[in-house]
Amino acid sequence: MQGVIPENIEDCLSDNTVFMFSKSSCPYCVKAKALLNSKGVKFTAVECDKNPLNASQRSQLTQLSNVTTYPNIFIGKKSIGGCDNLHKLEKSGELNKLLDAAGIAHN
Repeated sequence: MQGVIPENIEDCLSDNTVFMFSKSSCPYCVKAKALLNSKGVKFTAVECDKNPLNASQRSQLTQLSNVTTYPNIFIGKKSIGGCDNLHKLEKSGELNKLLDAAGIAHN
Protein backbone atom coordinates (compact mmCIF):
# COMPACT_ATOMS: atom_id res chain seq x y z
CA MET A 1 0.00 0.00 0.00
CA GLN A 2 1.37 3.37 -0.90
CA GLY A 3 0.26 6.85 -0.03
CA VAL A 4 -1.20 8.09 3.18
CA ILE A 5 -2.69 5.67 5.68
CA PRO A 6 -6.14 6.84 6.83
CA GLU A 7 -6.15 8.62 10.19
CA ASN A 8 -8.57 5.95 11.43
CA ILE A 9 -6.65 2.66 11.22
CA GLU A 10 -9.88 0.65 11.10
CA ASP A 11 -10.53 2.19 7.66
CA CYS A 12 -7.67 -0.02 6.35
CA LEU A 13 -9.41 -3.18 7.50
CA SER A 14 -12.28 -4.90 5.77
CA ASP A 15 -14.13 -8.13 6.33
CA ASN A 16 -12.67 -10.20 3.50
CA THR A 17 -9.06 -9.08 3.29
CA VAL A 18 -5.71 -9.77 4.90
CA PHE A 19 -3.92 -6.61 5.97
CA MET A 20 -0.43 -6.41 7.43
CA PHE A 21 1.41 -3.55 9.07
CA SER A 22 5.01 -4.38 8.22
CA LYS A 23 8.57 -3.12 7.94
CA SER A 24 10.39 -3.88 4.72
CA SER A 25 13.65 -5.06 6.31
CA CYS A 26 12.09 -6.99 9.22
CA PRO A 27 12.90 -10.73 8.91
CA TYR A 28 9.66 -11.69 10.68
CA CYS A 29 7.68 -9.58 8.22
CA VAL A 30 9.45 -11.22 5.30
CA LYS A 31 8.71 -14.67 6.78
CA ALA A 32 5.02 -13.83 7.30
CA LYS A 33 4.69 -12.52 3.75
CA ALA A 34 6.39 -15.66 2.41
CA LEU A 35 3.87 -17.89 4.21
CA LEU A 36 0.91 -15.91 2.89
CA ASN A 37 2.39 -15.92 -0.62
CA SER A 38 3.01 -19.69 -0.46
CA LYS A 39 -0.68 -20.16 0.35
CA GLY A 40 -1.74 -17.91 -2.53
CA VAL A 41 -3.31 -15.42 -0.13
CA LYS A 42 -3.72 -11.93 -1.54
CA PHE A 43 -2.87 -9.38 1.13
CA THR A 44 -2.09 -5.73 1.54
CA ALA A 45 1.02 -4.71 3.44
CA VAL A 46 1.81 -1.20 4.52
CA GLU A 47 5.53 -0.75 5.06
CA CYS A 48 5.66 1.40 8.18
CA ASP A 49 9.36 2.16 7.73
CA LYS A 50 8.54 3.80 4.38
CA ASN A 51 5.09 5.11 5.32
CA PRO A 52 5.31 5.83 9.08
CA LEU A 53 2.25 5.84 11.29
CA ASN A 54 1.70 8.90 13.43
CA ALA A 55 1.28 8.67 17.22
CA SER A 56 -2.50 8.45 17.00
CA GLN A 57 -2.37 5.68 14.41
CA ARG A 58 0.20 3.69 16.43
CA SER A 59 -2.02 4.03 19.50
CA GLN A 60 -5.08 2.84 17.56
CA LEU A 61 -3.15 -0.10 16.14
CA THR A 62 -2.02 -1.17 19.60
CA GLN A 63 -5.57 -0.88 20.93
CA LEU A 64 -6.96 -2.95 18.04
CA SER A 65 -4.37 -5.70 18.24
CA ASN A 66 -2.56 -5.62 21.59
CA VAL A 67 0.58 -5.96 19.47
CA THR A 68 3.36 -3.38 19.45
CA THR A 69 5.75 -5.16 17.09
CA TYR A 70 5.86 -5.94 13.37
CA PRO A 71 4.33 -7.59 11.54
CA ASN A 72 0.87 -6.85 12.84
CA ILE A 73 -1.55 -8.98 10.84
CA PHE A 74 -5.32 -8.81 10.46
CA ILE A 75 -7.60 -11.31 8.78
CA GLY A 76 -10.70 -9.32 8.08
CA LYS A 77 -11.05 -7.05 11.09
CA LYS A 78 -9.62 -9.67 13.46
CA SER A 79 -6.08 -9.26 14.74
CA ILE A 80 -4.11 -12.49 14.64
CA GLY A 81 -0.88 -11.02 16.01
CA GLY A 82 2.48 -11.38 14.37
CA CYS A 83 4.63 -13.86 12.47
CA ASP A 84 4.83 -16.50 15.20
CA ASN A 85 1.06 -16.45 15.63
CA LEU A 86 0.55 -16.75 11.87
CA HIS A 87 2.81 -19.81 11.71
CA LYS A 88 1.12 -21.40 14.74
CA LEU A 89 -2.25 -20.92 13.06
CA GLU A 90 -0.89 -22.53 9.89
CA LYS A 91 0.58 -25.49 11.77
CA SER A 92 -2.67 -26.13 13.67
CA GLY A 93 -4.87 -25.81 10.57
CA GLU A 94 -6.67 -22.82 12.07
CA LEU A 95 -5.33 -20.39 9.47
CA ASN A 96 -7.32 -22.09 6.70
CA LYS A 97 -10.43 -21.94 8.88
CA LEU A 98 -9.97 -18.20 9.51
CA LEU A 99 -9.37 -17.54 5.81
CA ASP A 100 -12.40 -19.62 4.84
CA ALA A 101 -14.61 -17.83 7.38
CA ALA A 102 -13.49 -14.49 5.94
CA GLY A 103 -14.05 -15.66 2.36
CA ILE A 104 -10.39 -15.27 1.47
CA ALA A 105 -9.03 -17.55 -1.26
CA HIS A 106 -5.99 -19.71 -0.47
CA ASN A 107 -4.24 -22.93 -1.43
